[in-house]
Amino acid sequence: MAGLRNIQNAAGANVYLTNSSPEHIQNFLKNAHPLQKVNHFPASEELEDKEQFCANLNEMREKHPEEFNITPKSWVIPEELEEF
Repeated sequence: MAGLRNIQNAAGANVYLTNSSPEHIQNFLKNAHPLQKVNHFPASEELEDKEQFCANLNEMREKHPEEFNITPKSWVIPEELEEF
């Protein structure tokens, strides 16, 4: 069967996509099969967390307004409530 599918046990995975802590990944790698691959990049939670993603997008919009006019203006509440 071709394609990607979710599995409950990472031991059976060919590719393991994760946002887990480095300690969790190191533990996984200790028992991984030589052909198993892990995909993790540092600070991936910056993309997963809506509040942080919004703050990052707003920061980039300030630095590069022409390139980052791809979404409506967003606010982080309660920090930016008055501006909202």
